[in-house]
Amino acid sequence: MLRKEKDETHLVTLIIWFIFYLLIILVTFNMNVTDRAERDKIKFEQTSYHNNQCFKDFRLEGESKEVIVVAKKILKPKNKYRNSKVRNVKIIYNHFLNSPFFKMAEEITAMSALETGWWRSDFHNERSNYFSRKRLPDGINCISGEKNCLIRHKNIYNACSSMERYLIRKGYHQDNVEEFLLDLKRLCYAEDPKYIEKVQKTSIHIYNIIEAEVN
Repeated sequence: MLRKEKDETHLVTLIIWFIFYLLIILVTFNMNVTDRAERDKIKFEQTSYHNNQCFKDFRLEGESKEVIVVAKKILKPKNKYRNSKVRNVKIIYNHFLNSPFFKMAEEITAMSALETGWWRSDFHNERSNYFSRKRLPDGINCISGEKNCLIRHKNIYNACSSMERYLIRKGYHQDNVEEFLLDLKRLCYAEDPKYIEKVQKTSIHIYNIIEAEVN
């Protein structure tokens, strides 16, 4: 009987120690989680984008890996697109600024922005075709009206040089912006009846981008 009581006392003691050990583990774990959460707080400063949309005082809390993944999804694509847009504006504008069409460099850059959806069109980017220029239909590889008739260029620089030669060959005005814009209709550059108006409006955005980069 005495031995049985002794065994029960020993068992209770083991249970008490086990519970105490679990409590220590839980307290330590909670302390680590709290410390890590404090370290992983990230505050994103105000970030502005090309379309004037902003994420102001954007805050994320949690583990660093999760925060970084979310941050990349929100910020990186926008920044990447904005940088690409500004780069294309600079290249095209500077090319025509140093060509016979320097007076209408903004309008020609606007034409490229319109044709490619501000250079977001994968179809145009894959072909380095930034002005939607097409080859003459041959009835085999290129049938009239098909997208595969678009000319393939090596890069954006070749596309600009090719466009400049095209404008010279077709006889577009080089000394008067208004006459140049009217040539777009006279020489059937685009089918959209409001194309000239769209070019004029887009050229204002091009001007603002160029001014922002200069200043």
